[in-house]
Amino acid sequence: MGWIGRRPASVFCALVLGVASGAWAGDAAPDPRVPRALLRAGQLAELEAWVEALHVAAEGNVPARSFAAFRSLTSDETALLRAWVTSAPNSTIAKLALAERELAIGWERLGRGPVAHLDARERGLVAKQARTAARLAEASRIEDPRWLDVHRIQLDAARLLGDPELAERAWARGFAAEPANHDLWSALLDGLSRRWGGSYRQLEQGAASAQAHAGENPRLRFLLARAAADRARDLHDANEFRDALEQWELALGHGEQAWLLRERAWTQHHGGQATAALAGLDRAIELEPYDADAHHRRAHVLMALERFAEAAEAAGFAADLAPSRDHFAWVQQSAAAKHRDAAEWARLVESRSVAAAALHSVGWWASNLTAGLLAVGLIWAVRRLTRMRRIVPDAPRAALLLVLRAYAWFMLGRHIVVYATIWDHASVLDQFVGAPAGAVSVLGAVAFAQGWRLGSSDIWRLCACFYPVWVLAHWFGIEGARLSEPAVWSLTLITLLPLFAMVFAYGYRSQEIWARERVLRHPLHA
Repeated sequence: MGWIGRRPASVFCALVLGVASGAWAGDAAPDPRVPRALLRAGQLAELEAWVEALHVAAEGNVPARSFAAFRSLTSDETALLRAWVTSAPNSTIAKLALAERELAIGWERLGRGPVAHLDARERGLVAKQARTAARLAEASRIEDPRWLDVHRIQLDAARLLGDPELAERAWARGFAAEPANHDLWSALLDGLSRRWGGSYRQLEQGAASAQAHAGENPRLRFLLARAAADRARDLHDANEFRDALEQWELALGHGEQAWLLRERAWTQHHGGQATAALAGLDRAIELEPYDADAHHRRAHVLMALERFAEAAEAAGFAADLAPSRDHFAWVQQSAAAKHRDAAEWARLVESRSVAAAALHSVGWWASNLTAGLLAVGLIWAVRRLTRMRRIVPDAPRAALLLVLRAYAWFMLGRHIVVYATIWDHASVLDQFVGAPAGAVSVLGAVAFAQGWRLGSSDIWRLCACFYPVWVLAHWFGIEGARLSEPAVWSLTLITLLPLFAMVFAYGYRSQEIWARERVLRHPLHA
């Protein structure tokens, strides 16, 4: 399969470029960004040398990687490739690169279903893509029959076109040229899969036939996994993930291949085995560092594990490798957005933990102290009532007034201390709703206890209706307190009940209070 290029110096430079940049190593596919960069830069001679160098390195024993990089070009890069073919009509490499791209466009339009599921317009576009690829491959075969990629491309085009005659011709020519060619046998088996009207039995027979040439190309033994892989795909599509995994294990029993590891990991992911899926994808990427599908699926698995930053990085690398796959970029954006949301949520959780600690250390004791003062004040008022009832008839009201004033001022101090402690860690709702509403309500309670005229009665009526609702919504809706855990919320709410009552009374009796022509205006003196 391999052959020495017509420009040995260029080939040598390209080999050095490939090794230095990690473009290819062993059986792994080359970095598709290298030829795309050369194409965009207009360095067409270097691009041809890069392709030739891969053929020199392959020597027919590994799947052809020379033109795989052209499958995922952007629309602008595809236009440049077509312009290259037009400007260099004698370039076999340019024709085969465009044929590979035309086929890829056809596969992208087709998706995973058969051609029959497309509407008439889409079928016409797929057929146009396939005919163009077949025509370019045939022209390349006539110009230089040593490029065996033409037979694989024609087999794939025949499959898209549903043209058995073209498939037979391509197979006969390719088999006559190199009977141990892995890509040719692989393309033949693709056409024998159930998706294209074949069967598992035909796949097994085809793979068995290839073993007659495994002595020349040991990689043909990997084709024995194809029937089990086809079964696994069908089981996966039927959501029978456990049985699918058994078939993937059988397939991998014929040898570790990156695409098998990738597909098994995808089934593990859908079966709820995200950790195992990630390990499988890591191994697949180790074998094929530039497999865009593997990086894309790794991003999905990482998102399932809530490792959104790594998912965004993996999806971004996949989108960089295959920019024509628009959904790769969408996954990157989704992962990045989830990473931002997760970071914001983590910050919020941390702030709430700090706020909770502050409330526990400050608010809890303040609430306890307030409740204790209320109890002591009430006891003192009762004692005053029993001792001074005959001497001072207003003694009970005066005692209660003193307790209410102490409570109101204490609640004002408590509100200031608590929010000063947690302000930097408070949520936006706490800062812009909870703190202002609480401050206004506490000021209303102080004004009520002191008998001051403060603002409009409408303000206090609004506070009397809104603040209790906010407190309940905050505790049970935002903080997630449950009625079954009264120790969490009961003391604080009980402590706030007098505040609610005082604001309510101030809002609905303020006109009556302010209308009195007395030096000491207070409802307790009515």
